[in-house]
Amino acid sequence: MTSWEISASGVSQYKIIMDATVSGTTVTVAAKWRRDSYGYSSFSSNATWKIVIDGTTYSGTWDFSGPAGGSISTKTIATRSKNVGSQSSASVSVTVDFDVSPGSGTISKSVTVVIPPPAAPSNLLVAWVSDAQQTLNWNRNDTYTSVVVQRRYGTGPSWSQWQQVGVAAGNAYTYTDKTTYADRRFQYRVAGVAAGGQSSWSGTAFIDTTPAAPTGVAAARSGSDIVVSASGTPPYATSYDVRDGAATVASGVSLPWTDVAVDPGIPHTYTVRGVTAAGLAGVWSSASNTVQLIAPPNPPSGLVPNGTVLPSDQDVVFQWVHNPVDSSPQSAFELQWRLDAGAWTTVTGTTAQSAAVTVPVGALEWQVRTKGADPSFSDWSAIATGTVIDRPGVAVVQPADTWDASVLTVEWTWFQAQSRPQSAWQLELIRVSDGVTVESRNGSGDTSSLQLSTRLTEGDWTVRARAATGDVWSLWGTETFTVVFDPPGEPVLTGVWDESQGGVALVVAGEQYGVAVLDGGVWYAEFGD
Repeated sequence: MTSWEISASGVSQYKIIMDATVSGTTVTVAAKWRRDSYGYSSFSSNATWKIVIDGTTYSGTWDFSGPAGGSISTKTIATRSKNVGSQSSASVSVTVDFDVSPGSGTISKSVTVVIPPPAAPSNLLVAWVSDAQQTLNWNRNDTYTSVVVQRRYGTGPSWSQWQQVGVAAGNAYTYTDKTTYADRRFQYRVAGVAAGGQSSWSGTAFIDTTPAAPTGVAAARSGSDIVVSASGTPPYATSYDVRDGAATVASGVSLPWTDVAVDPGIPHTYTVRGVTAAGLAGVWSSASNTVQLIAPPNPPSGLVPNGTVLPSDQDVVFQWVHNPVDSSPQSAFELQWRLDAGAWTTVTGTTAQSAAVTVPVGALEWQVRTKGADPSFSDWSAIATGTVIDRPGVAVVQPADTWDASVLTVEWTWFQAQSRPQSAWQLELIRVSDGVTVESRNGSGDTSSLQLSTRLTEGDWTVRARAATGDVWSLWGTETFTVVFDPPGEPVLTGVWDESQGGVALVVAGEQYGVAVLDGGVWYAEFGD
């Protein structure tokens, strides 16, 4: 509150007072008077008063009296208030005119008005128009010059930052956002703007656009039911619709979902779509795998061996992949094999997807069929083939027990009972003293000898070789030998006079190595390379 006072005209002991109070945009003015302490007699009088606030005049009369002598406390003549709206200042004045002494007086002043921001909008609502357009509405709780609209997307701790997406001009109560898109949750807030600034934010409201299609939809047999699941779901879907083929079999359910009303004799393939909390349905997913509760499996696949050569001294391990239609595991198998287009031999079993069989030499054919939950076997698989042969043999023929050179050429022999050619080979040189393999060589084709690059030293060595035809390798052929170098013979030195050289030609064991020349009574030997 701010107070001003003046003396009444001509009488200084009588004061006219104006109190001004500003609360928000409301200005309140009080007109008062006071008589100082003097020993006057009692009196009575009428006064006219006038209060002016921001151009509005309020007036009236006041009947007062005063006792003789002593002081009189301040008395209020009149009080008036006015809301001055969006102005930042207001003029105020008080005039008091007494019909008797002490006369009259006027006080005129200006007061500052602090305009508060407007009240915030409330009851914000968002209505879905399309994935690209949302309409906002709110309650106006004040008079605005514009309304600011902000938006963010996401959910929980993963919300994006607030961003301004528009301004609604004037005293608006609605706004249309045309910048949204599918598979998002958008959250909005608004604030009113007036002369006092921007209001606080309204409460928030969110809208979900069309959910994306779930991914990784799968169907799995569970007893007599089928469980439908998805590995990837849209983040803003709160429930799901499920179709079996073209028929919707569930609405508003959670995933995984179990289909309990299943016809066991027909195939079932499912698609799923997400639904938002507001009931907006998304895009249907790709189809799941097909499940049939009770049906014979498809023929087995992935047959091994097929098209390979196999040794007769090992069991042939037949392997396959069970292919169920109804997701049930393999419960039984029948396998049949034959050699050289002869009679079939049958092998049976239960859940294993392999079988080891001793098979003699010959051209092999085999096939398999499996059973799941259905009592019937699948059709026979395609026929796989193979060739069973005797394992080939390799023998090292060089070196023998000893070797007297530093360079070694290894030689071996090849034998295969069915006269199949050698197609690959391996060779290793091992130092016996420490067991270290100092050289290892391999190659393809029918080579039967190879010169090693290692320079041999005296001592014991082992060389071993093996070879293959197709996928069948021989056992290692091994030979251990000792390297011993023969010592050289004693040299024989002879001299022959060479007239052309004027000296004696020196010959060691038949080879001339130089010429001895007499020079100043001393013989010098000159040797070539």
